[in-house]
Amino acid sequence: MKLAKKSRAAEKPRRKADEDRKGLMLRVRVTAEQKRVLTAAAEKSGLDVSSWLRSLGVERARALGVE
Repeated sequence: MKLAKKSRAAEKPRRKADEDRKGLMLRVRVTAEQKRVLTAAAEKSGLDVSSWLRSLGVERARALGVE
């Protein structure tokens, strides 16, 4: 029986470029109700809460003219 040969991509995960890595954190305090609403909205969008909030925040900042 032959075993399938693993590709190099399967052996070693790709690393993002330094400028694309997320290394900083923002801590935001919310109530239990706010967390419930944010979590539900993120799930409805198919994203985790961090990704959903990040996309909304960046979108809103750009709408205000911030780059």
